[in-house]
Amino acid sequence: ALDDTALNRALHTLITRHEALRTRFIEHNGLPHQVIDPPPADLALPTVDITADTIDTWVDEQINRPFDLAAGPVFRTALGRLAP
Repeated sequence: ALDDTALNRALHTLITRHEALRTRFIEHNGLPHQVIDPPPADLALPTVDITADTIDTWVDEQINRPFDLAAGPVFRTALGRLAP
C-alpha cells in the first residue's frame, strides 16, 4: 500500500533541497530574471481518483496544461489513484 504521507513528505523535502524546483521566471525591464521562492511551509499533494478507463484522458490533460513561468511553480504534481 502506498503511504501518502511519506510520499508527500518526500516531495516536500525534494522541493526544499532543490532551488530549481522553486524557481520561476519573470520579466523585468524587458529582460528575463530568475526568482527563487522560499521552501513551502507545507505541501498538499493533490490526489485524483481515476479509473483505468480514464487514465489516458487524465494524463493527456496534465501534459497539455500550460505552465505560467512567472507565477510558478514550473512543475506540477498529482497522485492519480486507480485503486485503494
